[in-house]
Amino acid sequence: MSTPKSEQDLISSYLYFKRYYELKQEERDTTSIIYSLSYLANIEYKWGAYYESEELCTEALSLLDVIESSDYRKSLRKSIFHQLGSLYRKQRNKEKGLILYNKALAYAASSRDSATILNNISTIYKDKKDFIKSQEVLLKALEVVKRSNDTVSLALILDNLGFAKFNINLKAGKEELDEALELRKKLDKFDALLPSYLNLGKYYYKNNEIEIAKSYLQKADSIAKKTKNKHYRINTLGELVLLEGDDLNREYVRLSEEVRLFNQRKDNKNAYLKYNTKAQERIAEMKELEAEKANEKSLLFQLLTIFVILISIIGYFLYREKSKKKLVENVIQTEGRISKTVHDVIANDIYHIMTKFQVEKSSKAEILDDLDVVYNKARDISRNNFVIDDSIDYPEILGDLFGSYENSELRLITNGLKKINWEILSIHKKNMLYRVLKELLTNMTKYSKASFVTIFFEEKGNKVFIKYKDNGVGCDLIKKNGLINAENRINSVGGTITFESEPNKGFTCKIKS
Repeated sequence: MSTPKSEQDLISSYLYFKRYYELKQEERDTTSIIYSLSYLANIEYKWGAYYESEELCTEALSLLDVIESSDYRKSLRKSIFHQLGSLYRKQRNKEKGLILYNKALAYAASSRDSATILNNISTIYKDKKDFIKSQEVLLKALEVVKRSNDTVSLALILDNLGFAKFNINLKAGKEELDEALELRKKLDKFDALLPSYLNLGKYYYKNNEIEIAKSYLQKADSIAKKTKNKHYRINTLGELVLLEGDDLNREYVRLSEEVRLFNQRKDNKNAYLKYNTKAQERIAEMKELEAEKANEKSLLFQLLTIFVILISIIGYFLYREKSKKKLVENVIQTEGRISKTVHDVIANDIYHIMTKFQVEKSSKAEILDDLDVVYNKARDISRNNFVIDDSIDYPEILGDLFGSYENSELRLITNGLKKINWEILSIHKKNMLYRVLKELLTNMTKYSKASFVTIFFEEKGNKVFIKYKDNGVGCDLIKKNGLINAENRINSVGGTITFESEPNKGFTCKIKS
């Protein structure tokens, strides 16, 4: 795709990566989504759809921030910054192009990548007619590229360095131009010679050696004809017209270039306006539709409002009485359950230890071990029934909960827990969230056979988003007591919870509170 032979190649590549992107979205494979976005952005760039390309690059960069750091992530970030640098250069936004190219350079992992990016930085300075700065950057690129065995890049940098030098000093740069030409002759690719012939032609033209300049430019034009590339042909013909034509022809070439640049800026502006216009039209249509619906429903809402107020007043008093009764029943049930648990577990164990001490005369170490077991059981009962309040460090409590499930066979990792401003949640929500997470971990311990659990926390606005994922055996998502309890608890505080699982594909739960 990087060197398409025809427009059909680009179309085929676009269709392939578009389908690949859609498949990876279904699979929620973020890394592959970013990979496909970078290629789609490159294709849009080659088509001249610069705003579409920029939009795809921006989407890819936002996704890069949520995946784990790795060498591949750095490589993707380098490619996207490099693509954006090329986009801004094409749109004549030189300063922004330099910023993005330098960001790409910071992520370059190989000599070849560094040399390529430095060369592109030099072209922006060339566009600005700052040939001294262009030469300075190319000399750095030359040092870098010599560390690799990359003839193509070496020839490119030497050729551009020669061009920069003779634009500073007419007699300089010939050595680099000749060396680049010789390297390209060894590549056995006839079209690789075109830029060398073109720059040598310009060199001799600037030095007023017209016949030599003409011979090189004719060679460049001959290659351009064979490639059937219209852009190459325009470049070579433009130089030949300047060389052979009269003043009017030279003026024609100059004006044609100005018109081309003007049209390009106009097309970019029109594309931007078109994008904004469509967006505004969509917003206007939505507002108009909403206004129509509001007018149609206004009268009905007024009548409903009166009815709802009356029902609400009646319902409030009924609910308050019912809630009081329910609260008392729940307190009685909870106290009874805790009392029974303490009697069945703690009291019986302590009685057993007393008997063991009196009858068997066990050692002090054995008694202490037994007491430690009883202590752990008492702590578990406390953890199952305690109520969170403002005096408790919520992240620490959650950390203790997660730590209690970790063992030699299960690794549990959290991400973002301490970055959340937990003050945005009410005490009631914190309690419900604690119990839901405990329910998920308990189910995992009982049924999933998982060896690895990740829990991601993220804050957006005044909401907390949590993603639980394990690598257990999964299930068919027939909701049983544990999942139903979790769902009811989250729904009771105005949150949402979703479950994703298939047999042998782990279990995922997403919570918004």
